[in-house]
Amino acid sequence: MKLFPASVLALAALALPLPALAQAAKPCITPTEAKGLMTFALPDLIDAAATKCKAGLPAEAYLARSGSELAGRYRSFADSSWPAAKAAIIKIAGPDGKMMEALPDEATKALIGAGLSSELAKGLKPENCTMVSEVLEQLAPLPPANTSNLIGIILEAVGNSKKAGAGPKALNICQRASAISASK
Repeated sequence: MKLFPASVLALAALALPLPALAQAAKPCITPTEAKGLMTFALPDLIDAAATKCKAGLPAEAYLARSGSELAGRYRSFADSSWPAAKAAIIKIAGPDGKMMEALPDEATKALIGAGLSSELAKGLKPENCTMVSEVLEQLAPLPPANTSNLIGIILEAVGNSKKAGAGPKALNICQRASAISASK
């Protein structure tokens, strides 16, 4: 999966590639499902980034001093997003989605959390840790729902851009109907 350096995607997009994402085209996930997935995933992503970057960040860096607190704040919203996140995960998993749908929710949550953390740990480069810390510091004052929605919109915009069409999409988010199209 490609990294999108110098943007919030360095944190969010790194963690999204479950093994199934590398497969052929899948149905798109709705913007609501993308937001739910981000809301569910952010605590694990933040914890994984803090762990991965711990050694390379100065103690005064936001991620080093406040990453756990931010992840905890987001974790309090994660459970309410599970239905939308699960719907997204089932779509992303493609043919394996039926198996994931049959698993108990707690097992699926644990698998996804571990998978996200593992993918972030593999993909996050030490030279990006300062940027990730700075992005999180800027996002921290926002309510978790706004942060998740913002990241979902960014992923949707990047995924639907012509430039993104050059390679496989990390997350296939359904294109929103534009206001112009809707008025015709």
